[in-house]
Amino acid sequence: MDFKEYINYEEFETKKIEFKEIVSHKNYEKWLKEIAAFANTDGGKVFFGVDDDENPIGLTREQVKNEILYINDMCDKKLHPHIRFDYNKIKIEDELYILEVIVFRNDNTPVWMTRSDEQDVIYIRREGQSVIAHGEQVEELVLSSKRKPFDTQFTNRNYFEFSFDGLQELYQERHNNQLFITLKQLESIDAIDSNQNVSNGLMLFADYCDYE
Repeated sequence: MDFKEYINYEEFETKKIEFKEIVSHKNYEKWLKEIAAFANTDGGKVFFGVDDDENPIGLTREQVKNEILYINDMCDKKLHPHIRFDYNKIKIEDELYILEVIVFRNDNTPVWMTRSDEQDVIYIRREGQSVIAHGEQVEELVLSSKRKPFDTQFTNRNYFEFSFDGLQELYQERHNNQLFITLKQLESIDAIDSNQNVSNGLMLFADYCDYE
């Protein structure tokens, strides 16, 4: 695939795209601040495996798999509240891919990032750059927030990462041994979203959870 043909240039012209050659593990702030800023503003996309001149460098299949796990982990640990994002793997040649991270504007703003020095910082997008928000900009984020109670906010963790045997037993007990509660039922009460990511409230019913 011609990567430059793939890019939505309407988004490019509105500065809703960032390019990174790698997912840096030594300096996560370099790329995570872009994700945080997109979540606080109008959403956007970060392409990993592309240099600043839009030249595709590519990542191996194994790199893509490992970096998705790492991005998930860092977003869970370093961004608050949880944000919504998705992935796309773009094949550019045999065994080489570009990892596209699609970030949605968060309902709950501001989203802040915990830096390596343990300082919490709020980033926003301005003129195609991710910059630190101050004063009135932070106030605007607070006023525009569709903030939900913590237990109703969705996480980035999928339902199938956990077991809910205790919840299913309780459901059967209270419904005279009827069938298990279904994913459709869980989605109807906002316990999971359309991607089957669980809410903070549902996590409390997991048999075991490593969530912090």
